[in-house]
Amino acid sequence: FIIASTNKPELIDDAILRTGRLEIQLYVGPPDFEARKSMFKIFLNKRNAEIGIDFDKLSKLTENMVSSDIDFIVNNAAHTAAIADCRTSYEIIEEVIKNFKPSVSKTMIDSYKKAHEKFESEDNNTEEPRPRIGFK
Repeated sequence: FIIASTNKPELIDDAILRTGRLEIQLYVGPPDFEARKSMFKIFLNKRNAEIGIDFDKLSKLTENMVSSDIDFIVNNAAHTAAIADCRTSYEIIEEVIKNFKPSVSKTMIDSYKKAHEKFESEDNNTEEPRPRIGFK
């Protein structure tokens, strides 16, 4: 088995996508609202965080951010709180988010979606149906 990953799907050579090579393509987009909410809960679980942090608001503030972004935000907020000798609070996390540039831009996400649509439309043009995983 070969598993490959890329942040530049538009640069994949068509030859590698022919039958018998990398047949299954799986698009993994940025985490949705519930996934981001869960990530905040997980990443803050063993931190010295205030009780009652509004995870829904944090999830809304981090739309289109990936897990490494959220992990960085929590780590940065915890570091800021440690320096201030206080618990990590919603306000500290919110301030970190305001000053944070996501690692994946909206333009990049749009280009990934276009590549996904391209691969999906090419798959629909095959004469021989085959079982698929992903892109559903």
